[in-house]
Amino acid sequence: MDIINVCAWPNVQTALVGTFVFLLVMTYLRRKRYRLPPGPPQLPILGNYFAFSKDVRLFTVFAEMEKKYGDIFTVNFGFGHNSIVVSSVDLVNELLVEKSEEFAGRDTSLWSLYLISGGYKDIAFSDHGPVWTLQKKMAVKVIRSYVFSGKLDCLAKSAFEEVAPLLSKQPEPLDVDIYINLLIYNMICRISFGKR
Repeated sequence: MDIINVCAWPNVQTALVGTFVFLLVMTYLRRKRYRLPPGPPQLPILGNYFAFSKDVRLFTVFAEMEKKYGDIFTVNFGFGHNSIVVSSVDLVNELLVEKSEEFAGRDTSLWSLYLISGGYKDIAFSDHGPVWTLQKKMAVKVIRSYVFSGKLDCLAKSAFEEVAPLLSKQPEPLDVDIYINLLIYNMICRISFGKR
């Protein structure tokens, strides 16, 4: 029995080392295949986890990486989710304004967004295309009609009148986030469904 355990142990070690080397090579080849910008070294599966474990504030970690890797760099948040970070105002303007059509779209690899959006069919998470363009035109048209006709002011006043009694019952100090969200939800429901 001991001989079997001794013989099986190197096989387990070999399998673990082989898996780790395979993941390391796949991470390197994937990064090279897409010609991603430079960034900190990544571990298989974990990505750049240890860079974010020291400080949970993303902006401070990104500021340190910007000093080392430049205005544009790649960060891996784990499980192969590479993100490209742009920290220069000029580059952001180039990406989002000058070349907006080329960089438009959403990441369709996250299953949670797929479930939330009903298969990427809503205006917030759908990919750039003819359906999204039509949804955007319709939304802008409705919002303009409410803003320019004065209906939005009436909706805001009536929504505030409904929330004001709840605010008056609260003791000092209070968290207004809940009430602001309630105001916004009431206005959106009135516009969409005609009910608060």
